[in-house]
Amino acid sequence: HGHDHGHGHGHGHHPHHPHHPPPPKPDEPKPEEPKPEEPKPEEPKPEEPKPEEPAQPEQPQQPEQPQQPEQPQQPEQSQSGQ
Repeated sequence: HGHDHGHGHGHGHHPHHPHHPPPPKPDEPKPEEPKPEEPKPEEPKPEEPKPEEPAQPEQPQQPEQPQQPEQPQQPEQSQSGQ
């Protein structure tokens, strides 16, 4: 009799089973807390396109340089008038 009891306790098989289920119960409500944190990672998402937006429109503006074609037109008009 004594031997059977000592073995069961030493193995910790019986006391381990009943101990595992109780701890996860209080953990269940814990996962609900991180739920509101999920939208947090979405905040940095809109920041990604931010740096791309000003960089894209700036490049096409430089090559447009509408002042270049205006300069040659001015001297042309002067010669034509003469």
